[in-house]
Amino acid sequence: MEYTVKNAVNVPTNKVIKITFSEPIKAGNMLIDLKNNTGKLTPIITSIVGNVLTINHSTLFINGIYSLSLHTGCIKDLAGNSLALSSTTFTVDSVPPKVKTTTPSNNKMNVPVNQVIKINFNEAIKLVKAH
Repeated sequence: MEYTVKNAVNVPTNKVIKITFSEPIKAGNMLIDLKNNTGKLTPIITSIVGNVLTINHSTLFINGIYSLSLHTGCIKDLAGNSLALSSTTFTVDSVPPKVKTTTPSNNKMNVPVNQVIKINFNEAIKLVKAH
């Protein structure tokens, strides 16, 4: 029984954690810890469907590094074999991007009608389509 969780970065504050195993699983002792960068436990609710363990958190993540620990025996395969201790970390980015510069500059007068408008941010951004 194995799963892959990468050390993700820029995780959204409301991200639901889903771990896909290589085979169907069932609950063991369900000792699973999700801690923020100060070591404080984040309350979680877990569920299992087939080979996917879903971990929901009731509060939004805050900016920083989180650790997720699946303790020995928390999950079992259908034959009763226990998962060995497994841990990973991920980084949450809850700080919004800020505008660094614009072209044309703020309050610029006599801007040509065909001027290309450019906005530079302090970090990489992505397009989010409106619904």
